[in-house]
Amino acid sequence: RDFRERVAHYAAIYETLDGPTTGGREANRAWMKIVDSKRFVVNNVRGYLPARLIQFVSNLHTWPHVFYLVRHGQSEYNCRGKIGGDSGISPEGDRFARTLADFCESEI
Repeated sequence: RDFRERVAHYAAIYETLDGPTTGGREANRAWMKIVDSKRFVVNNVRGYLPARLIQFVSNLHTWPHVFYLVRHGQSEYNCRGKIGGDSGISPEGDRFARTLADFCESEI
């Protein structure tokens, strides 16, 4: 009930991205709209990672559940301020990986 009340409140205030009063201002912006967890409207999404994210979200189950998105632990390149590449993991990154593994074993 609370969820439906919040949705009704938002619907009265917010304007949909592809609504008639936007005048097409969102036509060249990247966005994804989910309607009733069944219909997905995707606009101007380009690139490998955004496309994979769209694929991931569109394949989620619609009942309540928990999922985790986790970045990698600190790499040697992170320590040097370098972006990209294929470096090894730093000691701090190794501690993070072990802590994450412990969490997964006990909680998931």
